[in-house]
Amino acid sequence: MEKDGGELIVTNANNDVTKEASAVQTYVERKVDLILLATQSAESSLAAVQQAYDAGIPVICYNNGLEEESAKKYTKTYIESDNTALGTDVGKYAASYMKENMGGQ
Repeated sequence: MEKDGGELIVTNANNDVTKEASAVQTYVERKVDLILLATQSAESSLAAVQQAYDAGIPVICYNNGLEEESAKKYTKTYIESDNTALGTDVGKYAASYMKENMGGQ
């Protein structure tokens, strides 16, 4: 996907730290401008994030991150959602929808 001269590359590591490390290595070799990463493991993903950091590529972690000290040193920021609140809100919405539209209690 290209827009305004940029390119978005998406990879799914499927919960596999080895695939994640390979993807990050590819991004480093391609000299990407930024890596947005939902780390597979707070500990096992550190080496891949360090590789990007050492190459001067900023990393932003979301949903899953690194241990706090490593995150402070090797990432630009960390974005997290409150999955409990998200699930609660979706459940309330679904219950309301079913009650209003499907005759549910």
